[in-house]
Amino acid sequence: MTVELTVTGAVDTREDVSHDMFGINVLIDHQTDAGHVTAWTDQTLTALETENVRFPGGQLHSLYGDGLLDNNDIPAALAAFLDDAKAQGLTVTLVVPVKPTDTSYDAWD
Repeated sequence: MTVELTVTGAVDTREDVSHDMFGINVLIDHQTDAGHVTAWTDQTLTALETENVRFPGGQLHSLYGDGLLDNNDIPAALAAFLDDAKAQGLTVTLVVPVKPTDTSYDAWD
């Protein structure tokens, strides 16, 4: 697959842009089944020659709704996703909440 991109109005900052700055979001509710990558998502990541993915791709409450730990362990869906990513040779950028997901805690508002 070839993608052409034209950039206009760019300003030279003299800083390098690395492929490490980019990844693909994998949405837990749409592209996984309980954390396991769906066949469609797997095919898409392969076709795009993906090296890094962001998880849970902006759907923090779906993964961390009960907190960052579940009985002193990471959520099962996160463990499943990390296992799948490792098997596919992907690196993972974990998206973690910086604000409590418990809506009863309003000190951040």
